[in-house]
Amino acid sequence: MGKFHSSVSRRDFMKGLGLAGAGLGVAASASPVFHDMDEVMSSGASRKLPWYINEREAENLTVEVDWDKKERYDKRKFTVVSPAEAERRVQIQLDNIKAKWTTPNTGMTAKDYAFFAGSASDAIGAGVPLTKGDATLMYTFGGTTQPGGYNYKQLGLPRWSGTPEENLKMVTAVLRFWGAHDVGAHEINEKTQKVFYSADPAGRPYTFADVDNASSDSNHACLIPNKAKTVLTWVVPMSRVGQYSAPDGFNILNKVSMGIGYSMGDIIQNRILSFLGALGYLSISRNCGGMNVAHGNLAGLGEHGRTDYLINVDYGANVRYTDFVVTDLPIDDSLFQTFKNPFTFPFGLDASGNAFLSPAFADAAGLVTPDDYGIPRWQGTPEENAAMYRTAVRICGGRETHFLPLDEKTIKLVSAAKGGKPIVFEDVDLPYTDATKCVIPNKCKYAAITMVGQEPVTTKNHAPDFGGTFGAHQAYSMAAKIEFMLRAFMRGIGYLDVFGATEINVPWGIVSGLSELSRMKSGMNPKVGSLFRKCVIGLTDMEFPVSKPIDAGMHRFCYDCGKCAEMCPAQAIVKRDVLREPTWEITSPDNPTGNPTNLKPELFNRPGKRVWPFNHFACHNLWVETASDGCGRCQGLCVFNNFHLSSIHPLVKTTVSVTPLLNSFFYNADRLFGYGELPESSREDFWLKPDKYLPITGFKNY
Repeated sequence: MGKFHSSVSRRDFMKGLGLAGAGLGVAASASPVFHDMDEVMSSGASRKLPWYINEREAENLTVEVDWDKKERYDKRKFTVVSPAEAERRVQIQLDNIKAKWTTPNTGMTAKDYAFFAGSASDAIGAGVPLTKGDATLMYTFGGTTQPGGYNYKQLGLPRWSGTPEENLKMVTAVLRFWGAHDVGAHEINEKTQKVFYSADPAGRPYTFADVDNASSDSNHACLIPNKAKTVLTWVVPMSRVGQYSAPDGFNILNKVSMGIGYSMGDIIQNRILSFLGALGYLSISRNCGGMNVAHGNLAGLGEHGRTDYLINVDYGANVRYTDFVVTDLPIDDSLFQTFKNPFTFPFGLDASGNAFLSPAFADAAGLVTPDDYGIPRWQGTPEENAAMYRTAVRICGGRETHFLPLDEKTIKLVSAAKGGKPIVFEDVDLPYTDATKCVIPNKCKYAAITMVGQEPVTTKNHAPDFGGTFGAHQAYSMAAKIEFMLRAFMRGIGYLDVFGATEINVPWGIVSGLSELSRMKSGMNPKVGSLFRKCVIGLTDMEFPVSKPIDAGMHRFCYDCGKCAEMCPAQAIVKRDVLREPTWEITSPDNPTGNPTNLKPELFNRPGKRVWPFNHFACHNLWVETASDGCGRCQGLCVFNNFHLSSIHPLVKTTVSVTPLLNSFFYNADRLFGYGELPESSREDFWLKPDKYLPITGFKNY
């Protein structure tokens, strides 16, 4: 076969259709050059296990399971606290916020809350608004006094205040965290106002005026406040998956790269708008009429090229665009230096609407199906299907995907209800939900289980403070985006991919061999330890080869470790000296931690498995009472997160997989070397020393 494959075959067109139509995800770090989807699929997307990991028989896990006792979980039974308890928690939260809002190194300052507001935004399919304002502070809602929650103004707290130099480092840190490359800024003055359009296509003017906030109406495309003196701008790179075109000048993968760039741009734009608004400053989007290439040139992000695009020093012309916002936050552009972010992207938007209805999302995105063209849907062997799906996952930003059949055992992992409605399987063509039930087609016979990565730096260095949740919220946001893109991709090649029917994701990863169960009740993966956020599970009518459980010695290591339990500030994890081996029993209602008056462990413990009991109520109680919105200390300090930190660690990993004799020794060595534990003084390094732990995004697509 020649150097270039035919880039317009029906095979390429069908695969590219789903990818380009949804503006799919992200390319892997240091992406190779691909000329069509066949090259992408053959680039190593199949499952590869290191030699020392044993593959077990299907549904034979390292954690013992009595499948006859397992039942589908009904989330309608989940613990709900009383109104009085909810108000008590809110008042504790408010006291914490007020005490730490302006105190350095608490991980709960004004900028930390603003960072959360940005990382947790925005709705799938939402456009970019003109501006955003104050955000409701996490866990201040749900009480009886003010059920809708509080923002910082309502609590009488000051907005963020920093020097222009501090502000520059702060916005650079968050933009790089969200996937931007170079970051810059320039002043708005009588000269630079000329790189804003004078009017929109309808003839409405863009006007600078003495107003408090930006606005748009039938007479004005945008009124821009004169007090907004800064343009903050950044580079949105373009995926290299379609960098080179075929000799005829066309390559549908180039359209995939463009879709990635535009989708990524909207994500970052929405997040920085939320961040600046939550800080208490103006946040005016690109909809104010600025010319993005000109702003990038003025801020020193590149130079103007013959193609009329910005040329960046690292990416050349392979930049989708330079995006920007207008703000009154003082930023010292005279001391600006560009910070380099490797080609890895956090990717995400929060779920909105009914994620259960995959065709509705695909149709809303304007995605066509094979039926629309009058052509057959994609056909491949189970192995080809798996390679193609894994390739799409990588482009979307996921890590690793395994597959399971839906049989009499694994169907018990599907939730029994969603949103107060039972989930049922019926002989229908498409999934749907109505006033009484959620319906999955019986033809969905397989589950695709995809690992969603989590940025490790903030989790390892900041938990249990508020800063330790930044990576988690970004990962949840990314998971929703991955689900959206995979739904669109599968719809585009003629198949279903139904998400939202599996509220409990950890068992799917364990049964499919993505992970083993830990003492802290989360999954542990041989490559990244516990530092992944979750698995997203798509139920589909595409046939896949079956993945099997693994034994890498990780579950067995938990017998002799217990580090997570020792470090747990909520005492929610059972300690090694209390219970070395797992048990068939569940958490006792007499457990002394976590407000026993509300403890109903039968509602959050599922019988039928031999595990270490976990007090979910005590864990969640710590979140809301400390205003941390999650902790993650157990996850960040797990010994299996450290295997990349020293050349000796691969040897440790292989030893653990074949014998438990040295487990206690390895645990004590982990404690001796102090892995995962940093002094409080280092918490500001994320904001003030952005090169110390970067790349912040920290994602690789395996």
